[in-house]
Amino acid sequence: MLFCAKWEKHNRFSNIFLDWQAQCNAITSITSTNIQSLQLSVNNQVNALLPQGTKDIYYSWFAHELFDMAHRNNWNVYFILEAVYWMVFTPSPVGWLDGLKLALRSESTNRNLILKCIDEMVKRAPGHSVSSGDIRRRQPSAGGSASVEKVMQSLNNLLSLIKFANECNDTKIVLEEFRMGVHKAGPLIATELIHVLTKIGLITNLTHIRNVSLCEDNTTRDRTRKLGINTTNDMDDLMRFLRREFSLPSDVVENSVCEMLRWRSNTGNGGRFQEAIGGWQYIYTFDTDDSLLAFDVEGYQKQAPTPQWDYTPPLDYAGIRWWEDNYKSTYYHQLKEVVPLKRGASKKRKRSS
Repeated sequence: MLFCAKWEKHNRFSNIFLDWQAQCNAITSITSTNIQSLQLSVNNQVNALLPQGTKDIYYSWFAHELFDMAHRNNWNVYFILEAVYWMVFTPSPVGWLDGLKLALRSESTNRNLILKCIDEMVKRAPGHSVSSGDIRRRQPSAGGSASVEKVMQSLNNLLSLIKFANECNDTKIVLEEFRMGVHKAGPLIATELIHVLTKIGLITNLTHIRNVSLCEDNTTRDRTRKLGINTTNDMDDLMRFLRREFSLPSDVVENSVCEMLRWRSNTGNGGRFQEAIGGWQYIYTFDTDDSLLAFDVEGYQKQAPTPQWDYTPPLDYAGIRWWEDNYKSTYYHQLKEVVPLKRGASKKRKRSS
């Protein structure tokens, strides 16, 4: 009876997976055939998709634009890490790119890219938060205010965290270090930062994008419990069953469970949760030999970028040189600033703690 009950629970998830794939055309790997099945448009418009089984499409939006910016800025690490950290404040792919474009057009000087992104997006949508963009993926408010000091310290920490991720194979430890060292990066954002940094070749240890770290307290776990998966052992059994049933790697199964249960809970809401890929962008994935592959939106394989990252500090940088050991003392008067990020935030200024 116990085996029968477990089989019924697992089979229920299997049926949900099949229904989700059929109705959302959710692909679980990046291949020419799978990309072509999505019927994406090749132009300067954004292709909106329901969330896929693989998160490669979601990460590719960020990776493609970061590769482009890096190429135009001689592969300088410091400029790019500010663009990466901007993901924390606006996880909407379109909002993230909008903020960067506004910041790059900004005439303000002696201001870091990340701070200009925040400034410009607050001007654009002051009553909503820095999250913006017509294509929704996951657009939480950035929460309370973030001091410039915390933002700059987080960027400084990213340099050490990348090195740590390259040397440590324990993904749980690496995730926790990212969560603790990068202001406003919870478990999900920390995971996304690691994946994007790996896609663009700053994190070279691919172990962390292969490993799966399931959260115990999130909406997905609430949904699995309602379907009878109550314990960690139950969840592990379910994941093993789905991996065997559909011949998928752990990271794809984990993401598919999240997306298919979210789809099941939000059926009929007009596709509120979406992913995006630009018609001009490439979609990136790693093959079994850990080589980065690139495909255009028609499914044709392209030459993947070969980053030549330069850690040489730029001499003419306009902003807080946060990678220097003495940046706090040198820019103490600037570090007292507060970046207003809270939804409906008061205009009252506070000092950094």
